[in-house]
Amino acid sequence: MNKIDMYMNLADDIEVNDILKFFNCNVRTKNLDFKKTKIKTIVRTNHTIRQSKGIQNPFTAILMRHKVEEWESLNEKEFFITLNKDINKIPDYVKFANLLIKYPDENKYIELINDNINNKKYIFDFDFKFNNENEIIEYSSKLLNNLGESIFEDIKKYFLKAIKSNLLKSTVENIDDIKNWSIVDLFNKLEDNNEDNNTFMKFEYIRTHNGVNKEILINLDFDILFYLVSLFEKESMNGSKESLEELREIKDKVNKLNDDYKKLSKAGKDKDKENKEIIQKLKSEVKANMKSEEEINKVKEQMDIQCNRNNFLAESVKDLKSKNDLLNSELKECREKIKTYTDKITSTELYYKYNFQLNEVDEKIFGVIYCMHIEVAKIIFGEVEFIHIDNWKKQISTIKKLFIQREGVSTRELMNIKKYCIKNGIVIVDSISVHDEKKLIETISLIKNKYEVI
Repeated sequence: MNKIDMYMNLADDIEVNDILKFFNCNVRTKNLDFKKTKIKTIVRTNHTIRQSKGIQNPFTAILMRHKVEEWESLNEKEFFITLNKDINKIPDYVKFANLLIKYPDENKYIELINDNINNKKYIFDFDFKFNNENEIIEYSSKLLNNLGESIFEDIKKYFLKAIKSNLLKSTVENIDDIKNWSIVDLFNKLEDNNEDNNTFMKFEYIRTHNGVNKEILINLDFDILFYLVSLFEKESMNGSKESLEELREIKDKVNKLNDDYKKLSKAGKDKDKENKEIIQKLKSEVKANMKSEEEINKVKEQMDIQCNRNNFLAESVKDLKSKNDLLNSELKECREKIKTYTDKITSTELYYKYNFQLNEVDEKIFGVIYCMHIEVAKIIFGEVEFIHIDNWKKQISTIKKLFIQREGVSTRELMNIKKYCIKNGIVIVDSISVHDEKKLIETISLIKNKYEVI
């Protein structure tokens, strides 16, 4: 199969419908093969339906809809290891689209995919594997770095929507000063029971600062993202409830009118003569009560006003339903992205767990007091006691040698640790300067070699 046939073979019904919608093609049939043939015709005839958007190549436009920015910095081995995982989580047509975008000279890969299909292997299983620890660390570092940068654009989109929809409001004073804050200033300024203000401050800090520590950046991104999701979910639920109540009221009115009509119709058939007399009597009463043409016009005007009100109510219900559908769509998209990002982080941790045996020892060879978020180092160095600065008193009693991270430990806290160690016979070997988990892993490796701890 060539690249176009292969892509369309991988595309499911949802993707096919999305492509047709993208090209403004209205295909009424439900036959999937027919719709795929229609798309192939568009692509192969280079039929540029949407030139107003700058699309010169329809197939390239189809592929670019699925571009994953986080994969751009990956080398060949890292890229195909990524494609070979998350089976049934990321659609194969999305993976194939990114393969064609990243490697335009795709012939050799298409041949490999065809071979895998013939051999009943997973199509992206090209037998790429990591050979050593450094490759895994480098790969995971790229994924984490890209994650923090790429997610902020999505956050910005929903952040602005939340403000526009009056879901998010701020009372933060001098918000322009945030550009001069340090990360310590930010966390000291966060308010209890005012998540709106906290979200504004976190967003503005990320927007105005470059080179934010990746772990801190990701945590701030997710804090903002989860809060925005909660706002949209709450609004969506409220909107749905109001729409349903209004629709039920309209439905009840329609049902009542229909029942009344049926009753009158049945009565009319049974008592036609009596009804005619009643109608004639009513006409006489109306004529007698209407003293002038002015009164008739007033009644007509009131009827027109009521009719307009009913039309306005119907339009309002229609508009509310449309907005609710849009919010549900955005919420679904947001949840899917959160799941994708969460799966990426989970699969990164799993790579470490599957590639390193966790050393179970009765006694730790030394301890390290740290002040940042770490996961991988704990997996690699099971023989080291990692003690977070907030819990050092609970864990420090089991070790004999200690290293302390310089960054993040206050002078007062350092003095308390030293006093405790002197009193309990714990040796503080040295302080270490590390700014991220990768540097921490390298430093511990050097410490083990220097002090001949294996």
